[in-house]
Amino acid sequence: MAYNDKETKTFTVTGDQITIKNLEKFLSQLHFNSHWGHSGCFGMYMDGDGATKFDVSGLNTEKYREAVKNVQVENMDVEIV
Repeated sequence: MAYNDKETKTFTVTGDQITIKNLEKFLSQLHFNSHWGHSGCFGMYMDGDGATKFDVSGLNTEKYREAVKNVQVENMDVEIV
């Protein structure tokens, strides 16, 4: 697949109202920034006590398990939505 080739995927997200709202804000940030050429590293806050939980169906989590196991950001600002 070439860089400019388009692909469409559909996911179903289930979670509490606050988490879903935060996820929508995060996705909106990605959407809007991809339309005007903004470079950045984006993040979404998740409460460490486990209160921020949601399930995503239609997502191949095994495909990315190794890639996200040790996610970290160095020498970059993270734009929190």
